[in-house]
Amino acid sequence: MFARVASFEGVDVGRMREKGERRQGEMPEAVRGFLVLADSEQGKSRFMTFYDSKEDLDATESHWEQMGRDIPEKMLGRRTSVEAFEVAAAQIPVMV
Repeated sequence: MFARVASFEGVDVGRMREKGERRQGEMPEAVRGFLVLADSEQGKSRFMTFYDSKEDLDATESHWEQMGRDIPEKMLGRRTSVEAFEVAAAQIPVMV
């Protein structure tokens, strides 16, 4: 499994939550799951998406670039980095 981790600064976390719930259905088919970490006080977030393979991860890059152009910076914030990792271990609680 592989993960793409995008970091953002200047995030309006409340607005991100509100709009993000509506955008969940817009995930590329190759995405097996996602996790968003946010720091409201600092205005920072990390957006992690998970994939079966590095090829699947790479194939979604154009989708994320387009989404970055479509979502206002006021909500999304300024992307400061994007990294890819192999997932070495995971145990994530189910969240509803």
